[in-house]
Amino acid sequence: MRAGGRQAAPGALRGGAGRLAILALLVLLAACARPAPPPDDPVSRALQPFEDIAWPVPLARLGLPRDRDYVVLAHVAPLNPIDLSHPEAARRSMERAIFDIPSQLAGKTSIGHLIVGWQCGGVQGITSKTGESERQGLRMATRGWGVAAILSTFLDGRLVTARATSWRHLTVLDAGRGSILAVEVAPEACARLRARLADYIAHPAAPATRFGLLLDPDRFEGDGCLSFGLWLAAQAGVLDRARPAMRRQLDVHAPVVGRRATIFPGVEPYSPRGLPPGERIVPLDALRRGPWDAGEVIDRVEMVDGELILAAVTALRPGAGARPDWRTARVLPASDPDVARAVAAAAAFATAYPVRRIADPAGASAVVLELR
Repeated sequence: MRAGGRQAAPGALRGGAGRLAILALLVLLAACARPAPPPDDPVSRALQPFEDIAWPVPLARLGLPRDRDYVVLAHVAPLNPIDLSHPEAARRSMERAIFDIPSQLAGKTSIGHLIVGWQCGGVQGITSKTGESERQGLRMATRGWGVAAILSTFLDGRLVTARATSWRHLTVLDAGRGSILAVEVAPEACARLRARLADYIAHPAAPATRFGLLLDPDRFEGDGCLSFGLWLAAQAGVLDRARPAMRRQLDVHAPVVGRRATIFPGVEPYSPRGLPPGERIVPLDALRRGPWDAGEVIDRVEMVDGELILAAVTALRPGAGARPDWRTARVLPASDPDVARAVAAAAAFATAYPVRRIADPAGASAVVLELR
C-alpha cells in the first residue's frame, strides 16, 4: 500500500498538471546528468545501480559540500496522518488513506515513503524499498483477509535504483511537501553504510525480496520502506539510538483477522498463533467500518511509524532556524506519549551536532545537522 505528501492548495495539482509533468521531466533529466566512474571494488560494484547517476534535483539543490560525507533521509509523508496510537484510530486512518480515491487519482501518495541518500567520498547514491506492486494487500482485503491484508509479507520486494526513483516522490520533495533530514557523518561511518548495503543485497536470505511491516531488517528478514530506510541510515550512525523510539505497538483483535483457504501467490499471510483454526472471512465492509478494538486480543505487533519520523524531524526545525509551517500543523500532537518519545530521541541525537541549519529554504527546506 502506497505513499503520500502534504495537501496542496485546492486545484493546484489539477490546474498545474502540465507544469508538474515538465518539472518531473526536468527532475529525471537532471538525475541522469553525471555518469559514475566504473566501480573498482566489490562494494562499488554491488552499489553501482544506486550510484550510477548524480543525486536528483531535491537532494542536489541542498548544496551539501562535496568534500564532506552525508546521509539524507527524505520522507514523503502521507496526505492524512496514519494514527497507530489505537486500533480504532488506525482503522479510521487506513480508511482515509486506502479508500481516498480522489487523492490517489490526483497523484497524491497515501501511505508514505522513505528515501535514503548518501554522499561518501564524493560518490552520491540513493535508494529506497518497495513492494506489493500488484496491490495484493488491497485485493486480499476485498476477499476477506481483514487486517491480515495489511500485516502480511509480500515476496515481490525490491530495492529502488537511482534511475528508478519515483518522479512523484521527487516532485513532492522538490515542492517542499516532504520532510528531509541531512546529517554529516564521518568517512568511516559512510563507508560502513555502503558496506552494509552491499551485505544486504548479497545476503542469502534475500531480504530485499521480502516486503512487510512486521519484518526485522537487523535480522535480514526483510522490511518495509520505513524500516529499511531507518536501518540503512543507522548503519552510518544516523538516528541509530533513536530507532526504537520510531516504532509503535498495536493490539490485534481476533474478529478483524481473516484467513482464507486460497492464498495469494507471492504472499506469506499474517497468521498469529492466537488465531482460532479454520477459514475466517472478514467482509470488506466490516474491515472498513470496524470496530478493530472488539473481541479477544490475539497479538501485539510492532512496526516503524512514519508519523513518529515526521514528528521527530519536524521538532528539529525550530533549532535549525525554521519558522512554523505545514509540517508543524501536520504532525500528531506531542500529548501522544509515543510522539513525545520520538521527539525526545531525535533531540538527543541532534545534540552531537553543533551546526544546525535549513538548506534550500524556498524549496525542499531540509534540516541539516553538521559537525562543523
